Amino acid sequence: MGNRKTKVTVPSDMASTESPKSGTPITFHEYIQHDGFVTGVARYQEPTADLGDFQIRVSGQPESVNVFGAEARILSLRIVPITARDGYLEEQHAAWLKRNLERFKRSQVALLQLLDLDKKADLAAWSVREADLLDLISPSGEHDLDFERHRLVEIQVLSKLNPKQAYRLSLQIDPSVAVGTCDIFRYSGDTGEISEMDASITVQGGNPDLYLYQGGAWRDDSTHGPGQSESVHGDGTSGTWRLHVHGQGAGSTYTLNASWIIKNNDQRQDH
Repeated sequence: MGNRKTKVTVPSDMASTESPKSGTPITFHEYIQHDGFVTGVARYQEPTADLGDFQIRVSGQPESVNVFGAEARILSLRIVPITARDGYLEEQHAAWLKRNLERFKRSQVALLQLLDLDKKADLAAWSVREADLLDLISPSGEHDLDFERHRLVEIQVLSKLNPKQAYRLSLQIDPSVAVGTCDIFRYSGDTGEISEMDASITVQGGNPDLYLYQGGAWRDDSTHGPGQSESVHGDGTSGTWRLHVHGQGAGSTYTLNASWIIKNNDQRQDH
């Protein structure tokens, strides 16, 4: 993939359109042309918060980026400082989630032991299929993102942040994702790194699934089936966290609630 970037004028037929959906529409004020894909750039201002200036960058094929802008609405986008008490509650919450995840995995093992041989064979085949799917949609690094099929949605905070302060960034948005493709969400910024991420989706249609990666490593997933809500959590190490919403079925529309904990260098060392 080349690194050439050229600003181009937004064609009128690629501009976001009005919709009766609630929330703030995403209007791209410029497109950046890369080798083989484009990035639509939009601004969002939260009027009720001191730290409320954001940039949203959506990368992918021009038609796919345009569809995201036309369909998605920002229901909420905020960043707030984390107090000492908030930090303590976050640690307690993370510990609770870890215990429940371990309990869930033990339940899976116990259930597998109760299954008959035919069902074990079916489960093994399903596991292989899931492993193939994960290989397909989990790039090992930023340079491997497949913009022929997927979209990358980056949230950048333009407001000036205190480098010695931890923050919680939260996003609520309601796009749709085509079958066999991914919407990939991540925080993009110069101040601090992500040390923890939570996300959930409420499904309006189809069967979108959730996968969470830190760097190139899998951290969590949620694949409950058509119409069911999904949630993931990851914490413990700082780095580049990516949330993949995979369109497992046609007409996969969803409302995403995602939050990132942003910590500075000193706080990451103490975590």
